[in-house]
Amino acid sequence: MLFYRTKKREPWVKKNDSRFYFLLLFFQVFVYAQTDSTFSLGGSAGTYYFDIFRQTSNRSHTIALSKESFASIDAVSGKDSMFVLFRSFENYAAVNQQQSDFNISIKNSLKIAMAGFHSQWEFIEYSIDAGIPFNTVSYPLQLQFGIMVSPWKKLLQAELAWKRMPFDYSTSIMFHDFVFTTGDMTSSSVASYSLYSQPLDFFGGSIAYYETIGNNDAAQEGYGLRTTHRFFGKGFSLYYITANSTRITAEIITNEYRSDLIFKRDGQSFGDLSQGFAKYSRYTLVGKNTKLFIPLTVEYYFEQIKASSFGHFESWPFTSFVASIITNRLNYQVDGFIKHHSISVSSRFSFGKAQFNTEFGYHRIISDVFIDHWEPEILVFGTKNFTRDPFSIKDAHVGKLGVAIDYSWNSFGVNAFIEQYFPISITYRHHEPIVPSPTPPSPPPTEESRLSTDGGRRMGIQLHFSLL
Repeated sequence: MLFYRTKKREPWVKKNDSRFYFLLLFFQVFVYAQTDSTFSLGGSAGTYYFDIFRQTSNRSHTIALSKESFASIDAVSGKDSMFVLFRSFENYAAVNQQQSDFNISIKNSLKIAMAGFHSQWEFIEYSIDAGIPFNTVSYPLQLQFGIMVSPWKKLLQAELAWKRMPFDYSTSIMFHDFVFTTGDMTSSSVASYSLYSQPLDFFGGSIAYYETIGNNDAAQEGYGLRTTHRFFGKGFSLYYITANSTRITAEIITNEYRSDLIFKRDGQSFGDLSQGFAKYSRYTLVGKNTKLFIPLTVEYYFEQIKASSFGHFESWPFTSFVASIITNRLNYQVDGFIKHHSISVSSRFSFGKAQFNTEFGYHRIISDVFIDHWEPEILVFGTKNFTRDPFSIKDAHVGKLGVAIDYSWNSFGVNAFIEQYFPISITYRHHEPIVPSPTPPSPPPTEESRLSTDGGRRMGIQLHFSLL
């Protein structure tokens, strides 16, 4: 969301986010001649895939993955630059609770063609981007404006950016005798404010604040989802370069999410998610030295997610109102946290025209997340079928092996990487149904022998070229 940092051309470095890139098409752009003789034309395209989580047990099946694709061409002439971009991404998660007959899947995706212009005038830089999504009939524009001023150069730089980004969401929910499937296009407005400062050659930092507000009204016919959400966060970072060229970077990021969802059919509500709340915190410390015989980068970070919400689903849009009073209503509550410790060591070395990067990492994940769901008794007095479904993993130790290659010849290059996460040890929770009965429940079956957890993998490839 910080436009200035994204416009600077830098060597491609894989990011630790969930992305999938695949080459689909190339764009051509006409660039008019300017008095400045410096001109270059470049482009890139590639594919990423992240299989985040897969787990199967005797009670449920869970999956989460993400993929993205892009192809772009950009032209630079003097202090002006233009780009044309095609981008497509998809994030998908699904939980199939076999014993409780409750299944849910959520997907957000976007296919968009974009164009943008970036320029610099004295100590002011500005950018304008616009895009048209084509996986929806409404075609809401994606717009982004940014301006950065640096009257004191590196001593102090200030940046302001605004973005409106659409997303296409599809949701599917099944409970007992009804199935609800909907697709909605919603958009969010993002405003960000940042300050950068480098008072000394060996010391600098930044501070940023950003806020997102979005809402969407459900369609009056058929199934729809009315959403209201707000997201705001802040970030701080400092770096220090020691006498032996070791760069130490510290960063703190905190984000908060708040949302309300209402599920509707023909304009009338049959379910909701109320007061959805989540808070994300991340603390990072990175040390990097390129002057050693084997250049090393050591990174440690700790992140934590806390979340809570409650809501209900009822079947009256599918059956009679009397039937909904008697049965076919599900109340639920979600609460818990996930903590994640990570440490990694990576090294980058050259061999001819190729550069290799190897990485070894260790992750520890501690979680305490549960979903309570129950049904009302007849005439909504009392409860029945109260069940607590905790997240099956209590404590996990996961290893990571990664390798990347960067090979270039003349004005063309290719970058590829693959990462594999593998469980070292996992402590599972037993499912213990809560039965309001004086008779002690029978011991639950041992699930360790039935549980299968995949550590996940990331892979990607990118092609790029540059013509002077």
